[in-house]
Amino acid sequence: MGIQAHHFQLVAALLYREAGILLEPSRAYLVEARLTELARDQHLPSYTDVIEKMQGALAKFWTKKIVEALTVHETFFFRDTAFYDALKNTVIPGLIKRRTAEKTLSIWCAACSTGQKPYSISMMLREHFPSLRGWRIRFLASDVSERVLKIAQEGSYNSLEINRGLPESLRDRYFTHAAERWTVKPELKEGMEFRQLNLRHAFSGVGPVDLCLMRNVLIYFDEAMKNEVLTKVAAVLREDGLLFLCTSELLHSGCTLFQRVRSLPTSAYCLSNQPQDR
Repeated sequence: MGIQAHHFQLVAALLYREAGILLEPSRAYLVEARLTELARDQHLPSYTDVIEKMQGALAKFWTKKIVEALTVHETFFFRDTAFYDALKNTVIPGLIKRRTAEKTLSIWCAACSTGQKPYSISMMLREHFPSLRGWRIRFLASDVSERVLKIAQEGSYNSLEINRGLPESLRDRYFTHAAERWTVKPELKEGMEFRQLNLRHAFSGVGPVDLCLMRNVLIYFDEAMKNEVLTKVAAVLREDGLLFLCTSELLHSGCTLFQRVRSLPTSAYCLSNQPQDR
């Protein structure tokens, strides 16, 4: 039958207000499916009961549940080879040279989902940059969803999740196996902070950062929200820092805060007043 138009509009307005995510009418089927699943998990008869709850006395509780149900958390280890190659071959070596005196490095993984991205980068740094031992490395992993952040912080994955993109050699080196779960070893979490953060709100305590990884995020925002987020990113990014997006998130020509770094084989941006060399 499909979700009724006025129900969809209520949910779309809530998602935009709470998370800045623009929900197109073509995604109505997704709203119905996710809210039906949420209703089942909460022992309610139908998704319409969820919508009714979000307007009742416990609106704050149900709003949180709905936002978590509708935000996308698809991820896997070492997703997008070009991105990791750019980090390994160019970006991290360049940062090491520029930060040798202070020996600090700050990375922010916005929308970290269930943690595969920050753990992938942590493994890459350990595998390829032994010179970073002794450095003070700060790694902030944030997401709007408290549920996925809990999974990320625990770092425990089933067999299907652990084998998506992760080579066996790295799995065996950095994870322990017990009761059909693979759990990250404590060393991989060194310097890592997990924090619930809504990109619609202030980026308090985030910067300054050398790298901002915001891949597969801006595609869900309208232009006004994109500009708001990018303005706040520019404020927390170090002068020679980089913002990483995914290939489908090219910034429009009217964006004056950032410029594309053409020398890198991935969607990387530096501040507009900075040189292209990286």
